[in-house]
Formats: sequence, structure tokens, C-alpha cells
Amino acid sequence: MVLHYLDETRTIPVIQDTIGLEYIITSAIKELVGERKPIGIVSGHGGPSLEQGLTSLKSVLKLYDIREVDASQEIDPGLAAVLIVGPQEPFSTDELRRIDQFVMRGGSLGVFGGALAVDLAAQTGPAGRPLDTRVDGLLSAWGVRLTSKVVADARCSRAPMRGPMGLQVLVPYPPIPVLQLTEEQLEHPVMFRLASPMLPFVAPLEVGDAPADVHLTVLASSSEDSWTMSGPTISLEPRNPRDWQMTSDAGPFALIVAIEGRLPSAYAAPINEEAAKAIPAPPTAQANVRVLVSGTSTFLEDNFMPPPTQQGDVQMNAALALALNAVDWLAADSDLIAIRAKTIEEPALDIPDSVLAAENVALAAAEDGDEAGVESALAERTAAIESWDAKKRAYRWVNTLGIPFLVALFGLFRWRRRSNKKKTLKL
Repeated sequence: MVLHYLDETRTIPVIQDTIGLEYIITSAIKELVGERKPIGIVSGHGGPSLEQGLTSLKSVLKLYDIREVDASQEIDPGLAAVLIVGPQEPFSTDELRRIDQFVMRGGSLGVFGGALAVDLAAQTGPAGRPLDTRVDGLLSAWGVRLTSKVVADARCSRAPMRGPMGLQVLVPYPPIPVLQLTEEQLEHPVMFRLASPMLPFVAPLEVGDAPADVHLTVLASSSEDSWTMSGPTISLEPRNPRDWQMTSDAGPFALIVAIEGRLPSAYAAPINEEAAKAIPAPPTAQANVRVLVSGTSTFLEDNFMPPPTQQGDVQMNAALALALNAVDWLAADSDLIAIRAKTIEEPALDIPDSVLAAENVALAAAEDGDEAGVESALAERTAAIESWDAKKRAYRWVNTLGIPFLVALFGLFRWRRRSNKKKTLKL
């Protein structure tokens, strides 16, 4: 498919099916006829950059002009939004004042992470450590604070774990909680109809009282079965489910928060007049502004983006849709959000209890060195998976042929009944 507009052309090289085609065509049309809004990403501070760590995000944000900005200098007020993504090093007071100045002039701000550093390649296994990037110097004035903890949740994703005797099984992985969304949250543009999104290695947010004329909205939370992990080093290694220790700090926890309204300046009462003259900012935002705060930046980073397809496109899933929705909402460009919701892959089916039980038995037997028990449990697991696959095939055929057959049979019954009734009528 080739789309022409004036002297511009966009090509969709391969159309394999209609899934996601509406989104692809609409995106191509907007890219042709629309003006690309500029988006700034704060550079430095040890976080990911457009050259390394955010290359996938840049490739999917084709409708925006993505550029890096230096927060130590005045930020261009023409930017539609500024993003702070996964900083690892503290911001200076002048940098925070520059960001505050940008927001007070009517700009949108996205803060993704900043309280945790996660090392997935550590020798002892994945681990996290607390950070103090001083971003709270801004956010606390607007009713939100980052905490240097990791949320763990019993309602979570699964991760591969290598156990004794070389056995590898999928085990529940609490550091990747599945977001618990209410109907009201699912109607917000950022979370619009997302199917079971997950947030890896997320820090909880403390939500306080909103300033006057400001509205705080919790967009995503962990479940009631969640807890937090803290310490100078937080082990994130996959482990046996019974080895995860719940703490007294129980959930649910706010994980993503939206702030809207006429925000007060975080530096309305300057430390000294000299600083206020160097970086002047209105005491209150000149217009209603938008600020989005997330306890993690992982869903924006290359390591957690879905891999590209053979055609070079990125397969849409809930995490990618969340990232795109967040940028669209901050840039006040929500045209594609409703269409994007139609392209999100369906959430995976839950693994049957029989398969999970067999995996747990195999893991326990491996820890005890019982090879015969491991082989027996793995055989039960294989049988359980085969039974699960057989049920899925049966459901598929029932939906494909059984329901249409019942509808046709009902129609035939109605037709025969009406025919017999006509035969008994007399003029």
C-alpha cells in the first residue's frame, strides 16, 4: 500500500492480515499530513539516551521530533513535553529549577523512575539499589514522592529459574507485578483499555494532598497481595516461590500518578534573590499543565521493548501501548490512543494449576536430589500440558464450528416450524 500526499509518500510494504492495519494506516496518514511535535528527553545523569537505551522508543515515536535537552540550560518552551527517563545521578538545584520553569510556562513533564538502579547483569544475579536523584525536590511540591523500594506482588509475571540438576522451570516473579486497573482507570487516555500491563522493577509512589487547583489521579496500582523490598542491595534473582518473604509493608501501592492543573512552582519561595533572577519562573503555572509520574522507566527502555518483526515493525503489546499513550497524553495528542487499543495483543491464558503443581513437585524433588521424582514430575507436567493443549483445541473448534452449527440448527428449526404453520393455515 502506498499513500501519497502532495509530494510526500509513505509505503506499507507488506500487509499480511488486517490486525493492526487501521492503526498502521492512520499513523502513516498522520505522519504525512501532521506536523511533528517536538519532545525533549533530559540528557545525562547516567540514564538511557536516544543513542543507547531508548533507540526502540525513538523508532516507534515517528510522529514526534525526539531530541535531547540539557537541563542546565533554559529549556525550549516550544517543546510539547519533556521526559526524565531513568536517571541514575542527582540533579542540581539549577537543573530542577530549569525544569520547574519549563512546567510553569505551560509545558508537560514525564518523570519515569529515578528512585532505583536495577542491574540485570550483576554477577550475583539481578539486583536493585536505592537512588537519590533529588527529583522529589520537584514532585513533593505537587503531592507525589518517589520511594527507593521495589514492589513485589503475588499477582505477577513468571520468569525462568534454573534449579538443581539443570532443571529450568517458570516460576512466579513478584518484582514484575501485573497492574490492577479499575474501570475508571481504564478510561483514562494513558491506561485506555490496556490488557494486563506489567511494570518491571517499579518503586511505589507516595501520594499526598494535592495543591489548590490541582488534581491527582492514581492511574495504576499493585494488588492487595503486594509488598515492598528494600535495603542497600535488593536481590531480584528468580527463586522458588516459597523463598519470597512478604514484609509488613503491604499494598496496594500507587505505581503511576497523573497530575493536572495550575501547579504551583516548586521554587515559589527562592533560596535567594540572585537565584530567582537567574532562573525566573511564575509562582503558578500559566496554564493547566500535565505531569505523569511512574515508579519505573523500564517499559520505555530497549531491554523491555518487544522485539521487531521481520518487516522491522514492533509488535504492539500492553507495555508498548502504555509508553506511547503516556507520550501522547503529555503532548496532548490523543488521536491514536483509541485505535491503538484495538491492536494490543490479547493477554496470555493462565497456566493450569496442574502444570504449576507438577513444576513445583519437580523443583522440590530436584532440591532433594531425587532424580526419579524429577522424571516422574516432568512426565506429569508433559501430560498436563498435552491435556491443556487438547482443551484449547477443543475450545477453538467449538468456537469456530460449534457455535455457527448451533445457530444454523436453530434457524433450520425456526424455518421448519414456520413452514408447518403455513400448511395449517386456511383462507
